Amino acid sequence: MGRQVFLFILLAAAASLTHVEASYADGPRNSFSIQTGGAQNFNMPLKFEQGAYQEKITAEYSTRPFGPGAAPYYNLRYKRQMSSSILGLEDMFWSLDLLHHKVWLDNLPAAVSEFRMTFGYNLIPISFGARILSWLEGYVGVGPVVVHPVNTVNGLTLPNEPVMWPTGKRYTLVGAGVQAGAEASYSIWKNVFVVADVRFMFTKSLVPIVGGRARVLQASLHAHGGLGFVW
Repeated sequence: MGRQVFLFILLAAAASLTHVEASYADGPRNSFSIQTGGAQNFNMPLKFEQGAYQEKITAEYSTRPFGPGAAPYYNLRYKRQMSSSILGLEDMFWSLDLLHHKVWLDNLPAAVSEFRMTFGYNLIPISFGARILSWLEGYVGVGPVVVHPVNTVNGLTLPNEPVMWPTGKRYTLVGAGVQAGAEASYSIWKNVFVVADVRFMFTKSLVPIVGGRARVLQASLHAHGGLGFVW
C-alpha cells in the first residue's frame, strides 16, 4: 500500500509541474498515449443480493496496480483536438479512454470468499475538455463500465463464461460512470511526449454473482504517467 501511495503522490506532483509548449493551433491534431499508475479507492456502500442472503457493507477496496494473478493497471487514451471553440472555451478536444482499473474487496463478509475485478473494472468514457492554463488541460467524461468479475458468494463461484474473444475471459457490461481530471504533457522528441494525468472516477454498477448481483458504488482518485505520440 505504501508503494501505491508514493506512486500516487509522485505522479500527481509530476502532473502539476509539467509544461505544455505547443498551441493546438500550431501542432498535430491527434494523439495516442499509454499510461500506468495507481489509484486511491474510497470506502463506499456495497450490497450483496443472492436469494434470501442480503448483506450491505461499507466496502474497502485496494488496487494493487502490478499485483500477482491479475493484469497490470493501465490507461489508454486517444485524443482529437477541435478547431472550433464552444461556450467561449478555446483549444478544446474530445477523447476516448480505456481506464483499466482493478479492485480487490479487502473486508470480505463471512459469506463472501472472494470478490474482485482485477482483470479489469474498465471505464470507457468519452470526454470533452479544454486548456485551462498554459500547461494544463481539464476534462470531464461519461461512459460504460465493463468488468471481468471474479467472486464466490456462499460457496457459489461465478463461472468464467461466456468468454470474450480473444481475451479468454468473461467480460460483462455492468453499469456506467463519470470522470473529471487534468492532464499535462511535454514533448521529448519529435512527435513523442510524456504525459501525467490526475482524475476522479465515480461509477455505479450491478455486478453478477451466482443467483443474484452485487450493487457496487465505486469512487477513486487516479494518477497516471506515460508516453504518447502525436500526428
